[in-house]
Amino acid sequence: MLKKQIKCQENILCCLSVSVARTSLLAPVSAYLFFVDPVLAYKSIFKQANFKGVKLLGASFFDADLTGADISESDLRDADFSLANVTKVNFSNANLEGALTTGNTSFKGSNINGADFTDVPLRDDQREYLCKFADG
Repeated sequence: MLKKQIKCQENILCCLSVSVARTSLLAPVSAYLFFVDPVLAYKSIFKQANFKGVKLLGASFFDADLTGADISESDLRDADFSLANVTKVNFSNANLEGALTTGNTSFKGSNINGADFTDVPLRDDQREYLCKFADG
């Protein structure tokens, strides 16, 4: 009886691992079939997320949607916001030193009061827009 239980547990684990493997393959395959671009299956959506005061050094928000998120007082040094939608994000008093913002990263409506943008490569239009609202 004990041998049968052990064998059954091994089979369940085996079936579970096969099932997980199939599931992890399902997302990109489905994306390819329905969306053409498998990357769309993994796009990060952080709308209205609360990252207030969190250490996010080197975090990747590449192509993420952060609309309305609160990232105030967070440590975002060397984070990647390339192609991210950061519309109406609260960046107040956040440290973005060395962060990346390449592509069409949009800061429209974002609160950047007291945020540190040291060594952040901004496009001219981004810099002009942010300087209109910068305080600190």
